[in-house]
Amino acid sequence: LLLVVLLVCSPSSLLSIALANTIYYVGTGLFVGSGSVLAAGGPASVLIAYILIGCMLYCTVHALGEMAVL
Repeated sequence: LLLVVLLVCSPSSLLSIALANTIYYVGTGLFVGSGSVLAAGGPASVLIAYILIGCMLYCTVHALGEMAVL
């Protein structure tokens, strides 16, 4: 299956697949690893982290949208 994907996909498609998988695994690791820290910090830290991560995700999605238009 991997050989078929390598033969059919263009280099830009392979790059986007690799980036998506990297973002997925890094995001999962941050989510699982930050749970105990957020629980120890209390409700204010959870709210601050939610707002901060929401702003970062908004900027990321906005940048991806601009790249898709180009």
